[in-house]
Amino acid sequence: MEESIHNIELKQFVFEKYMDNRTVADKYLIDSITTIQQKGNETQTEVSTLNQRLSQLETKVIQLEEENKTLKETMEKQIKERSDEIEKMNQRYSLLDSILKDVVKSLEEMKSQNKNTLTPVIEKKEGKEITEKIQKEDKECETNVNNEIVFKKDESNENDVLQKTSPITETAKTQIKDEEKQEIEVDELEEELPIDKELKSQIEQISTKKVIDVIYKGTEDGFSAEEFNRCVGSYKNILFVIKTTKNEVFGGYCSDVPVVDDIARGVFGDKNHFVFTIKNNVPIKFVKREVNSYSTWLFPDDSENILCFAGAFLISGNCGENEESRLSGNFKREYEDNGQTIIDHQNFRVSEFFAIQLE
Repeated sequence: MEESIHNIELKQFVFEKYMDNRTVADKYLIDSITTIQQKGNETQTEVSTLNQRLSQLETKVIQLEEENKTLKETMEKQIKERSDEIEKMNQRYSLLDSILKDVVKSLEEMKSQNKNTLTPVIEKKEGKEITEKIQKEDKECETNVNNEIVFKKDESNENDVLQKTSPITETAKTQIKDEEKQEIEVDELEEELPIDKELKSQIEQISTKKVIDVIYKGTEDGFSAEEFNRCVGSYKNILFVIKTTKNEVFGGYCSDVPVVDDIARGVFGDKNHFVFTIKNNVPIKFVKREVNSYSTWLFPDDSENILCFAGAFLISGNCGENEESRLSGNFKREYEDNGQTIIDHQNFRVSEFFAIQLE
């Protein structure tokens, strides 16, 4: 009897231990499953993040391909335009060379005719013909005090020769008059430019190009991306000049200003690009360390910004009323600064903003 009770107690003890172990095992299994599920969720999150990143990279690649295509088309267009300009110049030089040769030939003919008019030609003839010739020549000449024969000029014939000019000579004169007229018009245009002569001289000094026109003036056209894009889009050889309320003057050059639509447009690989500042009336020029990069950005009409020279400065919208326009913190990294700065403070307010057309 006692042995049976002991066996029962033993079995009960074994069963309790089994149940305890079973509880621990079940808990461990549940914890393991929970951990696996959490890791699975984290993995799915990471996969989703990677997919988003991949999508962004694909979008960026497409954008870069479009910009590269646009750049290629722009360069091909520029090459074609330059080729056409060179061809026109060659044709003009050929025409001028031909005109000059004809003018020289005409002058030689006029000189020869003049000489023949003033010089008598005596032909040896016999009989009555010789007598008539001598009598005729006696009427056409007189004797001076030294008994030297002086022939009279046939003034009517000479005037005819002097007044006779070739059509080519008249064409040359017309072209010269047209060129003089164009020079006068350019001088008058320069007097009407809304920039002072000192600034114009400094611009031509630093750009080594002649000022042609001012195509945008912020105080008249408006300090907004919409007005700015309307005035400067598609122009070539443009120098942007910014004047601050502290009488500081700086800016930059862009060879080919893009046309902006609904996204920002950048200029890539502009070999002639530069940034400048004027300190103590001395222009200082800065060039990019890396040419194969973006140099200039223009923004959509509804943007809060107007113009950006990458690594140099940003012009904000309504820049005449605020100090949100600012210098870039990457200037020394992006440009050969030679220890110089554009201006001596980060943010600035604009008093005037020009876009100037150079030759």
